[in-house]
This record gives sequence, structure tokens and C-alpha cells, in this order.
Amino acid sequence: DPWRALGSAVTLLVLVSGDLVADVGFQLSVGATCGVLVGMRTPIERRPRRLWRIVTATIAAQLAVVPVLLATFG
Repeated sequence: DPWRALGSAVTLLVLVSGDLVADVGFQLSVGATCGVLVGMRTPIERRPRRLWRIVTATIAAQLAVVPVLLATFG
């Protein structure tokens, strides 16, 4: 399960280095990964499905990091 893998990785990294929680790069990476996971599970039954999944995942990744970008850079 990719969600468990991501959760385990984030937990382990934060346990090893608690300062990562405040690191913008870490927040953006985790947020974008969550967005990709959400975007890749969008069902489409047409032929250009692969392209659509890539586009959807990219958009989802961008949307997932908007809160971090706004909080950090205004």
C-alpha cells in the first residue's frame, strides 16, 4: 500500500530528524507525493488513460502543495 509506505517513511524520517517537520522542502515533497497518490487513483476508462493519469497526478501534486506555498511564500 503506497499510503502506508509514505506514512512509514515520513514517520521514520521525522523520528530521525525532528527538524524536518519545519523544513519547507520536506513539506513540499510529502505534499506533492500525497497529491500524486491521489491523482493516480482517478479512474478513467478511455484509451488515453495513461496520459490522463499523468496529467491528473501532476495537477493533484500542484494542488496538494498550495497550502504550504501560500503559508511560506504568501
